[in-house]
Amino acid sequence: MNKHTPGPWWFGISCEPERGAVPFDYKSGNFFDNGAIFGAAGEEVVGCGEYNVFSSAANVRLIAAAPELLEMLRYCREWLQGSSPKAAARIQAIDALIAKTTEDE
Repeated sequence: MNKHTPGPWWFGISCEPERGAVPFDYKSGNFFDNGAIFGAAGEEVVGCGEYNVFSSAANVRLIAAAPELLEMLRYCREWLQGSSPKAAARIQAIDALIAKTTEDE
């Protein structure tokens, strides 16, 4: 059972599950509304009181993609299982990454 907030995650000022996130515009210069990352049901996953917590759009996209990346990593592990002797090292690396993200589950 996953303890993390299920994906997809969105970045914005607020989130409405039917429409996704209300966008946060880095270029606008209007930092009165601080952005946050929201879960599929509109719950705040990562919030902040200061704009600089999300200092770049690239970091935000990576954080917001985390649940989908974890799911794809699990899929790749299954796909590699039993494929070749050389795959064993890759499977061990994948297992280590999955454990790193789920160690408290």
